[in-house]
Amino acid sequence: MTETSHGARRRAFLAGQAGLAAAAVALPARALEACAPPALPLPPTISAGWPKLFGELASFPKPVLPAPDDIAGWEALRLRLLDMFTAMNRERVAATGVKVRADTLGGVPVLWVEPPRLRRRDSLVVYIHGGAYTLGSAASTLLPAAQMALATGRRVVSIDYTTAPRSQWDNTTAQVEKVFVAIYGAGYQPRRVACFGDSAGGGLLAGALLRMRDHRVRLPAAAALWSPWTDLDFQGDTMRTLAGADPIVSLESLRPSRDAYVAEACRRHPYVSPVYGSYGADFTPTLIQCGSREVLLSDAVRLYQAMDAGGARVQLDAYEGMPHVHQTMADQSPEAQRAIAKTVRFLLSHTDA
Repeated sequence: MTETSHGARRRAFLAGQAGLAAAAVALPARALEACAPPALPLPPTISAGWPKLFGELASFPKPVLPAPDDIAGWEALRLRLLDMFTAMNRERVAATGVKVRADTLGGVPVLWVEPPRLRRRDSLVVYIHGGAYTLGSAASTLLPAAQMALATGRRVVSIDYTTAPRSQWDNTTAQVEKVFVAIYGAGYQPRRVACFGDSAGGGLLAGALLRMRDHRVRLPAAAALWSPWTDLDFQGDTMRTLAGADPIVSLESLRPSRDAYVAEACRRHPYVSPVYGSYGADFTPTLIQCGSREVLLSDAVRLYQAMDAGGARVQLDAYEGMPHVHQTMADQSPEAQRAIAKTVRFLLSHTDA
């Protein structure tokens, strides 16, 4: 591989692991628009490798996304990304030594990801991938699932939920609920089940847990939300105030996906936007992680405030100078390594009791 192609693939990986920016690689050149670097200078308090990483993220072109109701356009884009990221991550996933098996739970496709050293057979972790509800799959996001399986010594079930616009919020949250019900039906006790989700996957997880509570489905023992997208009505302060600081996500990049996932009348439904939900002491103990340079910072803070005000057991874990879903940079970032280690400790502290 040439140095040029290696650099291009590395930039694509960085952007793609964090979300929508990777969609650009699947679009024709005429659809690409240069992405300006962050308007705010980087703080001197972040680790040494981040200025280069931010530069690579900021230089990645941003896509012109399909219209919200263009099912064929979204599916074509999703499949291109599936092929690209599955191939790109193959070696890194293989290095973890995990075994991967396709299955269905409750009629929903999933991937079982088993670490080479399984420490507990009676406990597992459920993963819900990001991708703005329109992109991504269990296969294209296999690396975070594999890394979590390795770090926890647990099997990970990655839910391959149907993306928008083929599915909207009511069906998608129902799919997540069906998987949890099937897991319990297979003999796993809720007190031994943890879960995590990133970006839209974090918002989907929080919304699905609210749905499960309302349907009197037993809740899992712990949840971790990485940079969750929790207000699809875009009311958060940092959606605008940090627009010049976030190299990955913007209101403009999220709007087409939002409109593909939910109609205007339902944007503030708690299963869609968990910041508008009601919480109590019986809700799943939750760890929320975010960075100070992402437009979704307010989404994380407001969800924490809503949970805390209702009496839920919740922690907010914010990282100085970090972008959206910075945990995916764990092989290059001490901050990401600390965030993942804290996630693992939190999840295991609730499932090993």
